[in-house]
Parts: sequence; structure tokens; C-alpha cells
Amino acid sequence: MKKLMVLMLMMASVFFIACNNDDDGKDPLSTEQAKEVINSLPTDISAQMTGMLDAEGLKVMEILMNTPYPFEESTKAAKESSVIFNINKYLIPNNYLKNQVSTAKTTEPGFDFNTYKGTYTYHNAPFEYWEIVPGGDKIILNFPSDENNMGVNDATLTLNSYSETLITEVDGQYTYSWYNPTTIDADLVVDAVKLVDVNISAEWIVTGENAGEPTALDAIVFLFPFEFTGEFDHTGATAGIDFKIKFDGDVVFGVGLDATFETVEMDEPVNISGYVQFVDVKVKADADVKAIIGIMEGLYSETPVYTDPQQLVDALNAEFTATISVDGAKAADIEIAVNPAATTAEDFPFDVVFVFDDGTTQSAIPTFILLLDEMDEFFYFLDGFYQK
Repeated sequence: MKKLMVLMLMMASVFFIACNNDDDGKDPLSTEQAKEVINSLPTDISAQMTGMLDAEGLKVMEILMNTPYPFEESTKAAKESSVIFNINKYLIPNNYLKNQVSTAKTTEPGFDFNTYKGTYTYHNAPFEYWEIVPGGDKIILNFPSDENNMGVNDATLTLNSYSETLITEVDGQYTYSWYNPTTIDADLVVDAVKLVDVNISAEWIVTGENAGEPTALDAIVFLFPFEFTGEFDHTGATAGIDFKIKFDGDVVFGVGLDATFETVEMDEPVNISGYVQFVDVKVKADADVKAIIGIMEGLYSETPVYTDPQQLVDALNAEFTATISVDGAKAADIEIAVNPAATTAEDFPFDVVFVFDDGTTQSAIPTFILLLDEMDEFFYFLDGFYQK
């Protein structure tokens, strides 16, 4: 999984992505229209990401995380492997893709959903505690949504079902153990308004070198007004990913990939196909990665096949055909080109360019560097938020 994601990000970061025509029968955009959309894309995605950081559900979950642990006295390591932490952790899509490794071995048992069924009500006077009424078929937590008014329990987190599995990784003389969820069905309501709805099912590698990585995942997370959906499947030497972030039903960011590898260990990719989408701008992919790697390795042989930069560029472009589309209308092809600004041996000799309808070109790298900066800032914030 990690190797697949690294390859995806490597390719996306330089628009090294290929596709079949994605014009949906629409006329291609003019050069002026295409440049306008592409140049404004980083600003558009920044506005959407900023809106997500203000989602009310995130703020309310942070308050819950800062209240005393409601179920029983336990170690910090056990709490961070348990139900509330895992619900919180899997609210955001980058955590579906990451191996979550505990820093210490847990000796605590897993969270037994049936044992803790009941209603829990938060009190902050004369001291903080949870009033517990056992029974029922779910876990209900009543707590405040406003840190400035901790005496009013206007938020309710309902856990309809939850299960988890023990993950154990042995790294030399050290053993790391933690719990990953296999099912989560929960929702968060404040003043009768649903802010969070989580439905996740997952299968994990439980031991070995790749312990903690998913073999299957199906996730739908609503975080008002955003929705995250994610699917992952790894079978033999093939793997597929589909993740989307939506705002009011429209895609803000999406990634869909299918990859084939030489072996089940997913060490050497053969082919990667799919798409990366920002708002209504989509770049699709179908690249012969094995052939491209072979070309690049040939550069370092004692007798290089390509001694002229243009010959190398032509060989690489033959292994993929790339386009970028806007709302289904083709905006530009994407190709590798010789960098005309490379005048010294220290300059990078190649560029990745948009090729517009009139044949003119524009470097794609500055645009996507800005996009990556916006995405990095957003996900960095989320990582910090959930590590508090």
C-alpha cells in the first residue's frame, strides 16, 4: 500500500500521468480558456481546503478527545489504540492510507464493544466524570460541543458498532503492537444536526513486515459539509485505490488508481493507470512504468542508449499519452520536453509541459508545485490536529 501511494504521489507531483481522451464528446477548450483554468486552480483548491479546516465536526471531536476517557482507567498507549481515538483518527482520508504504528508495545486487551454498551453523560462539576447507565444495543456519549460552556451536553456521539484487530510488528529486538478498527459505524449530532457520520470496514495485515497495512478497505465518512469516500483492494500482484473528498456533493480532490506489479510484494511496478482530480480539473493515467524505468536505467549504463536529450524525451513520451481536462472538455496534452532554460550542467535538462490546442506550451511544474503546497499544508494541519 505504501509503495503504491509513493508511486502515485511521485507521478502526480510532476504531472507524469497519461490517459485516454477524456473529452466526453465536448469541444476542446481554447488555449486562453485552458490557461485561465489551469493558472487559477491552486487558488480554487486553497479556498476549498480552508473551508474544510473550519468544519464544525472537527472542533467538536477535539472537545471529546480532551475530556476524560469514558470507559475505564487505562494506559495512554491503550487509549490511543481504542475506540474514540480510532474514530477520530479515521475521520480524515490520509489516515486510511498510512500505517499507524504505536510507539510502544500495548499489553492492554482490545475494546469489547458489547461490554461497554450503555449511555455515558459528561459532568464537569464538582469534578470531571462520566455518569454511566449500562444497557441497550449501542454506546451513546453525551457531552458539550462548546469548550466555553462545558455544562451543557448538546453533542451526542452514537457508536452503533465497533470491532478491531490486534496488529503486531517485530522489528529486530523490538515488538510493536496496536489495534486497528475492522468496523466502525458511528455518528455525531449537535442540536439535532448531524455533523459526522462514519462507516468503515477494513481488513489488515496483522503480522510481518507489512503489519498494519490494509488489504481491503471501504470507507464513507461525512464531516459536515464534506464527505470522504475511500476504497482499496489488494489481490495478488494488483492493487486498486479510489478516494474522493467532496463538498456539497462536488469533488474537491480525488484519486483513482489501478496498478500491476511484478510480484505480490509490490516491489516493481509494471503498469499504473488512473486519475488525479482537483475540483473539475482531471488528469487521467495509463503509464507503462516498467518501460519507463528501463529507459531511465539505461541512462546509467556504460553504453547509454540515448545520448541526445531529445531522443530520450521522445522515448519517454512514447510510453504514455497524457491529457488534462476541465469538466470533461480537453484543456491540454501533457508531455515531457527538453528544458530550454537549461544552459549549464547544473540545470535540470527536462521539463513537463502543457501542450495547448494551438500548439503552444507552458511548464506544468510551477502550477502543480503550488497545488502540492496547498495539499501539504492542509494534511500537515490535519496530522497535527489529531496528534494533540
